[in-house]
Order: sequence, then C-alpha cells, then structure tokens
Amino acid sequence: MATTDIITPWRERGPLFVIAGAHGSLHWAMAVFYLLLPFIKTEYGLSYTEIGLLTSVAHISSFATNIPSGMIVDVTGRRMECQLTALVLGGLAIVAIGWVSGFLALAAAIALISSMNTLWHPAAISYLSASFPNRRGMALAFHTVGASLGDAAAPLAAGVLIAAIGWRDTAMLSGAFPIAAALLMLLVFGRRGPPTPVAGEPTSGVKSYFADLGQLMRKANTWTICIMAGFRSTSQTGIRTFLPLYFYAAFNPDPFMLGVLLMTLQVSTPE
Repeated sequence: MATTDIITPWRERGPLFVIAGAHGSLHWAMAVFYLLLPFIKTEYGLSYTEIGLLTSVAHISSFATNIPSGMIVDVTGRRMECQLTALVLGGLAIVAIGWVSGFLALAAAIALISSMNTLWHPAAISYLSASFPNRRGMALAFHTVGASLGDAAAPLAAGVLIAAIGWRDTAMLSGAFPIAAALLMLLVFGRRGPPTPVAGEPTSGVKSYFADLGQLMRKANTWTICIMAGFRSTSQTGIRTFLPLYFYAAFNPDPFMLGVLLMTLQVSTPE
C-alpha cells in the first residue's frame, strides 16, 4: 500500500527558520562591531576620525562586494556554497577583531566581515526565491525577521558579555554564531542545499551578465532607488557609529546600558 508523505508546516517552513537564523547570525556579528567601537577606541587610543575610518572601511568593502557577489551567484549558481562561505568567513572575521592587535589588521577583519555580510544577501535571496516561487513574500519576510532579531539581540547580549569577560573575548565568542549557523545549514541541507523548483544552475555567462547589468543601469528608476537607499543608509550608519561613541564618552561607559541603547535603536528602526 502506497504511503504519501505529509507535508507539515514545520517541514515546509523549517528551512526558512534555518536560513533566517543564519542571516541573523551575520547581522549579530555586524551589530556587535558597532557596540565595540567605544572600547576599540579606548584600547587602541584612536581618534574619532580613525574610528570613523574603520566604519568607512566596513561600508566601502560592502559597496565593493555588492556587484561581484551578485555576479558570482548568478553566473556560477552556487547559492548554498556562497552562503556557507559568508557564514564561516564572517564568523572568523569577528573572531579576528578580538584577536588582532594592529590597526591595519583590525581594518582588514572589519572589511572581511562586511564583505561576507554582503555576499550572503544575493545568494540567500535568490535561493529563497527559487525554493519558494509561489511564496516569495513569506520567504523573504522570514529572512528579514532573522536579520532584525540578530540586530536587536546582539547589542544587549554583547553588553552583558563585555561587562563580564571584556570586549575582546566577546568579539571572539560572537564568531561562534555564524560558524554554528553554517554547520547547522550543512547538517540540515547538505552542501548543495535542498532540492528546489528552480535548480541552482548558472543562469548566464559573464558577458551576458554585464550586458544585462548595463541595461539595468541605463534606467532612471534604478538610479532613483539607489540614491534614495544611499541617503537612508548614510543616516543609519551615521547614527549607529555616533551614538555608542557619544553615549560612552558623555553619559555612561557601562557596556550593559550601551547595549540597551543600541537594542532600542535597532528595535525602533524599520527595515
């Protein structure tokens, strides 16, 4: 007698929870970086300009990674491999922030974690779109919720940890989350990920990719969206950089209270 597999809500949506959690782990690492800024400044004896330069390094690296990361995902079709790479290298990068001792090495670690955060998005979003073609809105909503949880939980948890074990050990411990997420994805999906309605095969060659990119960049709406997103990102980055430094110097150097402040900022910030 033939049996029919019952598709339960968990079986259908379980992969979404795993990928959303992995996404949250990368945002966790970035959120911890911003909380560490006052402590990095104090230990290294940096000026506010130098601290601002570190933040600029993070976002310049993210900008420089955006188009190549999308091309790598689209041309190779290796969505799962790109996600795993982003998690492992992102986790190692936040560990390095707590381990290295020189300014240039610190900047390199910050650049790597930001680049891996960027690499994750085209791989994960295209993967979810292919896996849930009829429920893309739900899939992407799960993905965003994971990021929001990571952004909100990390400052408070890191504040508690800094008060208990110091900022360096907190940074190194934070690297466990993306690496653990990568191991969980391997355990649940395997290296190739679960079968999807749209196979993760290369979609086009490099020449075709750049031709399509050129057409996209010739559209006025593309530039309008990019410019408006740039204004929003500039405001958010400025606040996330300025607020912990100002609060630490002018009000209260307690890492727990600083974590509460940044958690409040993240909870009240719309995606």
